[in-house]
Amino acid sequence: MRHRQLAGFAALSIAFALSNALRTLPAITAPGIEADLKVTAEQIGYFAGIYHLAFGLVQLPFGVALDRLSIRVVVAVPLTVAALGAALCAAATRFDVLLAAQFLIGAGCAPALMATFVFIARTYPPQRFAPLSGIVLAIGGLGMIVTGTPLAFLVERSSWRVGFLVLGAATMLCALACWRLIGTGGARHKYSNETLSEAMRGVLRVLRFRQTAGLLAIGLVTYPSVITLRGLWIAPLFARRHDLDLVAIGNVILAMSLAMIVAPTLYGAIDPGPRSRPRLIIAAAFASAVCPALLALGSSTSFDIAGAIAFGALCSFQGLQYAQVRDTYPDELSGRALSTLNMAAFLGVALMQGCAGVIAEWAQAHGHEAIVAVCAFLAAALAAGGLAYALLPRADTRGA
Repeated sequence: MRHRQLAGFAALSIAFALSNALRTLPAITAPGIEADLKVTAEQIGYFAGIYHLAFGLVQLPFGVALDRLSIRVVVAVPLTVAALGAALCAAATRFDVLLAAQFLIGAGCAPALMATFVFIARTYPPQRFAPLSGIVLAIGGLGMIVTGTPLAFLVERSSWRVGFLVLGAATMLCALACWRLIGTGGARHKYSNETLSEAMRGVLRVLRFRQTAGLLAIGLVTYPSVITLRGLWIAPLFARRHDLDLVAIGNVILAMSLAMIVAPTLYGAIDPGPRSRPRLIIAAAFASAVCPALLALGSSTSFDIAGAIAFGALCSFQGLQYAQVRDTYPDELSGRALSTLNMAAFLGVALMQGCAGVIAEWAQAHGHEAIVAVCAFLAAALAAGGLAYALLPRADTRGA
């Protein structure tokens, strides 16, 4: 039984890592897609953002499904859809087909992390949830590393389509592993019989709390800002401004990804608790905004590399936001509050990447550098989010 639990845990953790890899694959495939399919910067923004749009839209339905169906069904079937979406991306010759395929990938990857946490909660003692969750997040970070140097090397020597084929095949194998290794026991949560409409009413209750507006404002820009640069615009930044090849850019992405893996642990170590945490969140938002502002100004290659890495580290304070949600909502609403913030983050990515594409297109049409405009936009968005969180009502105790 213990070995089966470990095998299931490993399969689900790898599923989350693959979802991260597929999410960040546009960082190294965007230049090839742009050249091959003759698409604009605005369209590339839509392409990268639609993954997160799909991911966010299906979070709540999958959350309800996890309470009513076997975990292996809720993970393995969507992962199969994601694998098919990756294969369709690799074969696409039209942009509309590419968008539809990317939507399938985003929807198929959506339950991976949530399902892993539910699996831990149902199969391990409560005191093991926090350390095992940390391991899952660390393993998930490896997915971003895969789309750094390793896949950049492969894509540069073959085609952007190969990147989708490789990750699609790995996702299909992971779906099969989840189906084989995760048992059918404990299919339903013993305390939950919640319908989708009841879940939606719970979300509406969350929205009525005074601290929700501020948390959503900061959540809409934190992860979306860093993933917009790391997942889409970092390659144009270093290719056009500094003439780096794709492997060198992959090395920068790798370093930035490592910073994004290590930084949440450091933020957690200095977490001052719910009363003082908002000040740390505000400070982190404004400190993060400085990095893309400096990147917009432009400097030497080494300075811009350092700025990108610092941005990855400073902007990885999402864990503080989730901790604030956990500490300031009643127990019966904490899950829905966390889901609401998670949905905001991923829908924010779709919105921000789409806006970045529009801004880049506008900048090019008016004789400005697209990457300068995008970096300035990211800096302004983070500053606005931090300011909104500072000015909107907050709570530092449960049920406030």
